[in-house]
Amino acid sequence: MNTFSSVSMNRPVTAHDIAAKLGKSIASVRFYLSKEGKAMNSPSSILINNTAKEMGYDPKASKSYAAKMKDGTKTNSWYGGNFKSRQEEIARMQELRAKGYSNAEIAKAVGRTYESVRKNIGKQDPELTKQNVAMAAHIRAQKNAARKQYVINKPIREYNKKVEQHNKMKAELNMLQLELLEQKPAIEQTAQTKIDFPMVDLHTVQPKALQ
Repeated sequence: MNTFSSVSMNRPVTAHDIAAKLGKSIASVRFYLSKEGKAMNSPSSILINNTAKEMGYDPKASKSYAAKMKDGTKTNSWYGGNFKSRQEEIARMQELRAKGYSNAEIAKAVGRTYESVRKNIGKQDPELTKQNVAMAAHIRAQKNAARKQYVINKPIREYNKKVEQHNKMKAELNMLQLELLEQKPAIEQTAQTKIDFPMVDLHTVQPKALQ
């Protein structure tokens, strides 16, 4: 049973719920649920929209619910996302921080924004920030190196593909030539065969009806 169903929560499924289930930011979920995001047809768009469908997400119901909660006209024990209270949300964030997660990783894991994490549990350890910055720089360097290598290798791959196509066509031509050599004696014999047809005097041939 899906624990995020509107039945179990007694309220409409929201973007917070989808973000919490997939470990993505709410901003990303909202974007891919939008008309522009759906049109992208990217892996993230497909995943988020399929998940929303499975969870019974209704945009109109979700928007109406959010408006009522904002106006304070409807009370609900569910805090939002995958948490029943702000205390539970903060406890989960603190648990992840104790495990060494960065604020960005915590935000993604709980389906909240980076600012929401910073507001709830404060700034992360400066040393961890340095490590994250260094790791991000290392990842960027790897991506740039891979991109450059791809540019270098692209002409080589295209050349190899042309060579492969050439070799394939050459092999097919050789097969046709072998078949022709095998059939050549029969073709030559057929060409040399003389067929004698009896001579018929057309003046003596009359239709049976006139005989």
